[in-house]
Amino acid sequence: MISPFPDITREVNILNRIIWFLLNILFGGFISMTMLVWVSCDMEMPNFFFPVLPSSFIQSIFHIPWIDMKLIFPCKILFNAFLFALFGFVHTFFARNDVQQYLITRLSFPPLALRTFYLILTNITAWLLMGLWQHTSIQLWDFLENYTFQHEYRGRHLILLII
Repeated sequence: MISPFPDITREVNILNRIIWFLLNILFGGFISMTMLVWVSCDMEMPNFFFPVLPSSFIQSIFHIPWIDMKLIFPCKILFNAFLFALFGFVHTFFARNDVQQYLITRLSFPPLALRTFYLILTNITAWLLMGLWQHTSIQLWDFLENYTFQHEYRGRHLILLII
């Protein structure tokens, strides 16, 4: 298959490649793991997370939700759906080949930086989703259950996992 993007890998020096790689790890790995922890802890950051953070500014970023809008239940669901739709739009829009081609040809965006640009944009919207999420008190699952409950109902959980 012929790629629509020009091959400029020979023109990029090793320092630029290392910088793009580190940005990919930061925005791809760290924020994805943070979102996984947030989802698995019922849309809240666990308490063990905060002492690890180095400064009060960074701790304030991780204290999510950033604001409580005091919305009624249906409005919370609509607002959360809007946040999810915003994330989905940014994620899908910038993954399209024609948008990527436009960034390369019209805006002279370096092709090697496209993945990093995509990761940064999608992770910013994921961070906005986490930070502005309005908790509805609807819990789909709980990964922090007590051991006795897990032991008593292990068979039922195993059956559900198999299904």
